[in-house]
Amino acid sequence: MKTTDAPTRTTALDRSLLAHLHPQETLAKLVESGRRPSLTRSWAERRPFELTLDPVSTSNGSVMVRIGNTCVVCAVTAEVAEADPAHPDEGFLVPSVEVAASATNSMDARLRASAIGGDYSSGLTNTSASVTAANSRSSSSAFHRSLPGTKTPGVYGTTFRTPSEVASSALETLCEVMKGSNAVDRSKLVIDAKNKLVWTLYTDVLIVSDDGVLNDAVIAAWSCAMNDARLPKVWYDVEEGVVRGSDDRSLMTKVPMNAFPLSFTYGLYQSENSHILLNDPDAAEERYLLHDSHLTVVMHKEDGFCLVNKVGDGGDLTPEEMQRAMKSTQEMYSMTKVELLCVRMQLEGTMSENGT
Repeated sequence: MKTTDAPTRTTALDRSLLAHLHPQETLAKLVESGRRPSLTRSWAERRPFELTLDPVSTSNGSVMVRIGNTCVVCAVTAEVAEADPAHPDEGFLVPSVEVAASATNSMDARLRASAIGGDYSSGLTNTSASVTAANSRSSSSAFHRSLPGTKTPGVYGTTFRTPSEVASSALETLCEVMKGSNAVDRSKLVIDAKNKLVWTLYTDVLIVSDDGVLNDAVIAAWSCAMNDARLPKVWYDVEEGVVRGSDDRSLMTKVPMNAFPLSFTYGLYQSENSHILLNDPDAAEERYLLHDSHLTVVMHKEDGFCLVNKVGDGGDLTPEEMQRAMKSTQEMYSMTKVELLCVRMQLEGTMSENGT
């Protein structure tokens, strides 16, 4: 009796295992067929960019940003502080990044951790160190959360758990963008120069889930939250010797912003003759990239770039390839700002209907 072998079927599990064992070979075959690892997008297509304003009602302004399955929340909290004697004409910006335990499948990153930076202009020199208590906090002195090595006066804090590499890296990148873009006009954070009162703006970033281009989501959330934040009317009561404030929303002002930084990341695949720019790679696609090669471009104005960073051993980009990345970034920058404006207008319309 003659027997024949059953036909071989390639299952999704087989393809996943093959991609895990031979990522470069798998990516090369996909490139030859004009596809990308996700199979659902073109090389130049990005995942949906979603914005939700005011998810944290107790803050001065907050935003939740989703890029595909990557989700980041940023909340801005404003506090009145005493001006730094060395820089009495400037307020303070204090960013922090926290990673939720469920943000990634990585065992190391599942250790819940946070990274807290001091006033970013002082220089972030050691994001993996612990915060130590240095000065007590009073109602008339600035409350600064800082890391050893920064030169911020009045350092205050308590020891916290060692930050994961995810939180530390995200915080360093955010501080670099804040410096490079000069996004917030700190001189306009002065409330009362005579009485040495300024605003301290704490921006608390929570990484809820990480499915690729995490820095893009963090920077977008920070910029959108700052743009959404409102500062109440406050003044110094000379007779009573206290700071008073008003809850009147009509008297609130926006955070003074000079720029609106947004980051866009491209995965780099080097074929025989050129690079292929993989726009907005997700976490699964990042496994295919040789030595984690990627290009990050940060724009802070319609015609301004504040950071261009290439990481990995994917080879040098040609001028034509770099120009293509810059053009793509400019288009996405404009689209994202329009999306934010539309969401803000919808929210304001809803608040007007509800009488709030």
